[in-house]
Amino acid sequence: MLADLTPQDVFKGTTQVVLVPLSIQPPIKIAEGKWKVKMVANLTVFNQGNNLGEVIAFNKEIFVRAVSAPSPPTTMTGLAAVIYQVRASGLEIYAIRDLPQENL
Repeated sequence: MLADLTPQDVFKGTTQVVLVPLSIQPPIKIAEGKWKVKMVANLTVFNQGNNLGEVIAFNKEIFVRAVSAPSPPTTMTGLAAVIYQVRASGLEIYAIRDLPQENL
C-alpha cells in the first residue's frame, strides 16, 4: 500500500518521501497475540522542482501480531542483518488499511 503511494522517482533517487506521524494511538488488543494501532500521519514528497513538498494524508489502521523472534544468523552482514534486526522484536505488521472515519 505504501509502495503504491510512493512516486517512482524515489527509486531513481530524484525524490524523497518522509513519513510524518501526527498521532499514534496505544495498541488495542483484538485477539491473543494480535493488536491494531491507529495512526494519523502525512507523507511529504520532496523533489527537485518542489522544495516545500507535497503532503499526502496517510491515515491507517496497522495490524500487528506476535511472531517467534529468529535466532541470530551466524554471519550478520547486509540484508541478513537488516532482516534479523526487524524480526528480533517478535512483532510483524500483517495488514494495513485506511483508517475508518469515526462519527463526525
